[in-house]
Amino acid sequence: MKNLFQIALLAVALLVTPAVITGCQTTTTTTAEAAKYYTLRDTWNTSLAIYRSYAELAVQGKVSLRDQQDIDRAWNAFRVGIKLALSAAQNDWSAVTPEGVDALRNNLIILIRSL
Repeated sequence: MKNLFQIALLAVALLVTPAVITGCQTTTTTTAEAAKYYTLRDTWNTSLAIYRSYAELAVQGKVSLRDQQDIDRAWNAFRVGIKLALSAAQNDWSAVTPEGVDALRNNLIILIRSL
């Protein structure tokens, strides 16, 4: 199950981060062209998928109480951030994700990956 969870996280990470793959080398690029694809909808959907995978592990008892509390705090902070960003974008899910919300998402992903 842990391998399946790691594969799911890797797949989501590949969807979240644009990369130029050449041979065996991966170079991350963040240009204005690539940034336009980071919509609030994409950010929400990838974060929700990762959180659901974590929640499944938590229900199975595979996550310590301390880790659960840390991840829940990060999840709640992310939810507040995306709600504010969505409000500022006048409920336009196709708006570009602000850097602050992106940082909250990255924090959530890092905490879940560290399990």
